[in-house]
Amino acid sequence: MHRIVALALAAASLATAELPKFDQVSNGFKEVVSTADGSRPLYRIWKKDNDLLAELPRGWERQQHIIAATQNRGTIFAGLQGPEVLVYWKRIGDRLMVMTPELGTRSNGEQESKDSVRRIFTDTMLFDVPILAMGPSGQPVVDLDSLLLRSAAGGLGLGGLNAGLAEVVTAKTFPQNTVVSFDVPNRGGQIVGLYFSIVDLPRNNGYKPREADNRIGYFMTSYRDLGDYNQKTKWKRYIHRWNLQKRDPSLKMSPPKEPIIYYIEHTVPVRYRRWLRQGVLYWNNAFAEVGIDNAIEVYFQDKQTGAHMDKDPEDVRFSFIRWLNNDVSTAIGPSRANPLTGEIFDADIVLTDGWIRAYWGWYYEDSPDIVAEGMSADLREWYDANPHWDPRLLVASPARRAELIEARSSVTADAAEPAIAHNPDLFGTCASAGCTECMAAQGLASHMAFAGLMGEDLSMFAPEGDDGAQLDGIPEWFVGPLFAELVCHEVGHTLGLRHNFKASSLYTHEQMNSEEFKGKKTIAGSVMDYLPPNFRVDTGEVQGDFTMIDVGPYDKWAIRYGYMFGDPSEVLKEVNVPEHAYLTDDDTVGPDPFARRYDFTADPHDYAMEIMQIVGMKREKILSDFVKDGESWSRSRTGYLKTLSMQSRMISMMSNWLGGSDVSRNQKGDPDGRPPVVPVEADPQREALEFVMANAFEDEAFGMTTELLRHMTTDQWSDDSEGDRSDPTFPIHTRISGIQRSALSQILNPVTLRRIYDNEIATPSETDQITLAEVMDAVVANVFRELDGQVNGGSSREPAISNWRRGLQAELVSRLAELSSGKAGMPGPTRTLSTVHLKRLKSRLARAMKGKADPYTEAHLDDLHMSVDRALNRIETVAGAGQPAVSLGRFFGAS
Repeated sequence: MHRIVALALAAASLATAELPKFDQVSNGFKEVVSTADGSRPLYRIWKKDNDLLAELPRGWERQQHIIAATQNRGTIFAGLQGPEVLVYWKRIGDRLMVMTPELGTRSNGEQESKDSVRRIFTDTMLFDVPILAMGPSGQPVVDLDSLLLRSAAGGLGLGGLNAGLAEVVTAKTFPQNTVVSFDVPNRGGQIVGLYFSIVDLPRNNGYKPREADNRIGYFMTSYRDLGDYNQKTKWKRYIHRWNLQKRDPSLKMSPPKEPIIYYIEHTVPVRYRRWLRQGVLYWNNAFAEVGIDNAIEVYFQDKQTGAHMDKDPEDVRFSFIRWLNNDVSTAIGPSRANPLTGEIFDADIVLTDGWIRAYWGWYYEDSPDIVAEGMSADLREWYDANPHWDPRLLVASPARRAELIEARSSVTADAAEPAIAHNPDLFGTCASAGCTECMAAQGLASHMAFAGLMGEDLSMFAPEGDDGAQLDGIPEWFVGPLFAELVCHEVGHTLGLRHNFKASSLYTHEQMNSEEFKGKKTIAGSVMDYLPPNFRVDTGEVQGDFTMIDVGPYDKWAIRYGYMFGDPSEVLKEVNVPEHAYLTDDDTVGPDPFARRYDFTADPHDYAMEIMQIVGMKREKILSDFVKDGESWSRSRTGYLKTLSMQSRMISMMSNWLGGSDVSRNQKGDPDGRPPVVPVEADPQREALEFVMANAFEDEAFGMTTELLRHMTTDQWSDDSEGDRSDPTFPIHTRISGIQRSALSQILNPVTLRRIYDNEIATPSETDQITLAEVMDAVVANVFRELDGQVNGGSSREPAISNWRRGLQAELVSRLAELSSGKAGMPGPTRTLSTVHLKRLKSRLARAMKGKADPYTEAHLDDLHMSVDRALNRIETVAGAGQPAVSLGRFFGAS
C-alpha cells in the first residue's frame, strides 16, 4: 500500500489543486460487498491482495464512530475484548485527522457555558492520514490497512507490529459497522491476529439514558457538567444497559422488540454447552419481573452443522460466549457501551479451562492473594513501608516471595487475574464504576482444587438418584451447576451489573442446607458475588444446593431498576429489604466483614469451622487416598498445600471481623432506614479472634505428621510443566511460621486496631463491645501461656515449648517492642498497652527461667528475656531524653 500512497501523494504534489482520480488510485482493486440486499455499507472498501482502500460514509463530518480492537489469535487470551475509542473525522486540507472528543467534561447549560467549556476542554487528535482521492460517492478515500495497523493499533496500545508483512484475513462492511482482521508478525516474530471493528454509534433508536444510583450496582458512564452550578447534580452518571423494549407495550408480559442474543462459540465443548445455556437463561426470570418474556435468547454456533458459522465473534453486532483451552483459570464478561449514553451494544464473554483442570491437581499458590483480601490502600502502603509485617510476603513460598518483593506495591487481589496482563485497561479500575475485571473463575479454581482433594469422598455429597455421569472425570452433578453459575455471573456483567459482595451473607449455613431451600431458593442474595461451593458436614439436616440455581432476589431487584418501564425511583424504596443488601468492589477494602470475596453465609464462623473440619479429614487421607498407586509422592505436597490454602482463607476471612462494621448505602428518608455504619457486635468478634488463634497459633491446627512430611517431595522436571523444582524437603518451619506471623499482622495492623479503638466510641457505653485492650490481652495470653509459672521438663527431641510456638513467641515480642516504640503508626493506646505487656512478660520470663527446661527452651527464654529488656531500655531512654514516644502516623488522630 505504501507504493499507492506514494503515487497518490506524488500526483497531488504536481497538481495541489486537486487529488488524484479514484480510478488511478484504485487500479486493480475490487470492491468488497458483504450485504446480500445491496444496502449501503458504513464504509465502502476495496481490496487488492493485502491492501485496502476505504471511502468515508456520507455525512462523515457529523458522525462519531467507535474503533474497537480485539486480539483473536496468537495470545493466551485470544478473543478477549481489547481497547476501544470514540472518534470522528476532521479534514485539514488534503489530510484527515482522527479525533477523539473530550467526554469527561461537558456543558448542558446555557450557550455561554457551552462556549467556555469547549474553549478550555478541547478534543484530542489521535493521528492523521492523507486523503488519497475522492471516492465514487464523492467522499474522501483513505489507506485503511495502514490506518488500522500503523496508526490506530499504536494509538490503542497495540504497537510493535510489522505492518509491512500483514495479511488481510477478513474484510467485511455492513450498514452499521465495518470489520477488518489481519494476521501480522509482532515484535518477536509471532503471528498475532488483530480484529478491528468500526462501529456507527446507535442513535435515534428510542434509547433513554437512566441515571445511576449508588444503592444499586451498575457499571456507568459519567461526566462533569460545568453548565450545572449545583454541586449535588454536577456529575451526570448513566448506567450501562441494553436498549431492551417490549414488542407490544400494552401487554403486561410481552416478548422483546429485539432480544439480547448470545451465541455460544463452536469452540465450547459440547459436554458443557447445556450448562452454559442454562446459566445464561437464568436471567430471563429477572426480566420477566419487568414484563419481558424471553428477553435473552441463546444459539449454538456449530462447526459440524454449519449453524451460525457465518458470524464472527469479534463482530460487534454479535455477542458471543467463547472458550479458550489455555490452562489458565479465567472468566470475564466485558461489554461495550455508548460513552455518551451508556447503551450497551456488544458483549463477549471469555471462559477458559483452568478452573476445571484445577480439580485434577492444578495448584496456584494463592495464599498471598487470600491474605490481601480486605487490605485498604492505606494498609497496603503501610505494609510496603513495613515489609516484615506484610502478610503477602509472610505466607508466600520463597520463590513467590521474591516475585512479590519486586512489585510489592501492586500485589493485590486484582493482580491474581491473568487476563489483566492481556488488557491493561482492565487493571486498577475495580474501585470505579467502569470496572470490568472479574476473578470469579480464579477463586473457583481454588475451590475446585479443594474439591479434587476429596476424591472419592466427594460422593458423600452426591444427590439422591445420581446416575454417575461425569464431565472430564468430575461428577456432573457437581461441576455442571458450578459452570452454569459462573456463566450466569459473567452474563450479569454484560447486562451492566457490578459485583455484589455482600450477597453471600443473606442466609445461614443451616438455612441453605434444609428442605425449605434445596431446589427452591437460592443460597445467596445475588449471583454477582463470588460464592464457594456449599459443602456441609454437620450443619443442617440435608445437603443443600452446591451453588446458585437461579439469579437471586438482589439480581431481580437490580434488573427492575435498570430495565423497568416507568419511574425507577419506586424500586429504590426497597433498598433496606435484607435481600437487597449491596456492597461492591470498592467496599471490599472497607470495614464490613461481609463485603469480602469468597466469604460465605450469615454465620461465617460456623462455615469456617465446617471447612476446617473438612481440612482435618482430608489431611488424614492425603497419603492413603489422595496419592494413588503409580502417582508421584509430590501429590502429597500439592494436597497439603491445598488444605493450607483453605486454612489461610478461613483465617483471613475471620480476621476481617475484628473492628468490623455493618455498612449500608441507604440514604436519609429510605423506608426502614438505619445508620449507614453500625459496629459489629462484640461476641462475633470474640468468636473470630478465638478462631484465628486456634487455627493459626496452635500446632495441632496444621495437621502435620512426621510421616506426611517425609513424603512431601517435588517433581524435578526440566521442562515448562507444573512440576515444583524447589527443594524436595518441604520448608515446614518457614511455611507454618509464615501463617502465624501473617495472622499476627492481620490482628495487630494499624487499620484493624484503629477500627477496634474507634468502635469503642461508636458503640453506646451500656452496650458490650470488644476493646483494644481485650484484643491485646487475648493475643498475649494465648501466645505466652507456656510462661504461667516455671517452665520445666522437655528434651531436645520434645522441647517443653514447641518449635512453632517458640517462633511465634519471639515474633510477638518483636511486634510488642515495635509497637511500644510508638513508631509503627498505631493508635496511641497501643504504645502504652504494649509497654505494659512487655513489663509483665519480663516478670513472667524471670519466673519461667527458674525452672529446668530443655536446651531449646532454655535458650529461647533467655533470648526473649534479653529482647524484652532491650525494648524496655529503649523506651526509658526515649522518655528520659524528653523526646515524644508516640508517632501516630497518617492513620490516626491524637490519643
